Amino acid sequence: EKGLRYPNSEKPKPNAAEIGGDDVLPGTYKIVFTFNKEKDSSYITIKPDPRKQDNTAILASQKVLTTRLKTAAAKLTEGMDQLADATDIVKKYDVTLKDIETPIADSIRKQSKKITEQIKQLREFVNGKKVERQGYGQLPEETVMTSYGEAMSNLTDKNTVPSNQEELLVKKAEDKITQAIKKINTFFDNKWKAYQMLIENNKVNLFKEFKQL
Repeated sequence: EKGLRYPNSEKPKPNAAEIGGDDVLPGTYKIVFTFNKEKDSSYITIKPDPRKQDNTAILASQKVLTTRLKTAAAKLTEGMDQLADATDIVKKYDVTLKDIETPIADSIRKQSKKITEQIKQLREFVNGKKVERQGYGQLPEETVMTSYGEAMSNLTDKNTVPSNQEELLVKKAEDKITQAIKKINTFFDNKWKAYQMLIENNKVNLFKEFKQL
């Protein structure tokens, strides 16, 4: 299947190879090949491994819930990508205003610092806080991604039809993701718009007076 980028992954570079996904379930699939303006297609049948007990029904029932999780995660990935883009914009303005000493430039720098901190907090809500001291990594805390990982592993690590427990874990992860997306949307609708208006309404003059030699 088509691969899934997780919300805590970096944005791929342009023209990067697509990541691989899960194995498809047994069944008949249509494969379409394209090259420039040419197109052709064929069918392929995927069969269960004859050396093992056929667990297609179990995998199909698991797929219903994993698809729900992946759909929610894909939307959150979009939100995290937007935060990455916003961070790049802030950095560009920081570089541009580095040597400009005016009240407007100083005001923008202060707001840039606040925006950067708010983006950091949103990322920590999704991924958790990191300890910078040597020998420490991720703090043990429940985050959006730990809830997602718990739900996904409980689904895929068992060769059984999902129970009510797995359904509840998926629902919990979906709720966490929804909460994160709401926070991201609120940030862009309020804090980011105000930051954007501050910059757009206060053109910073990058020129200075040069004396004739």
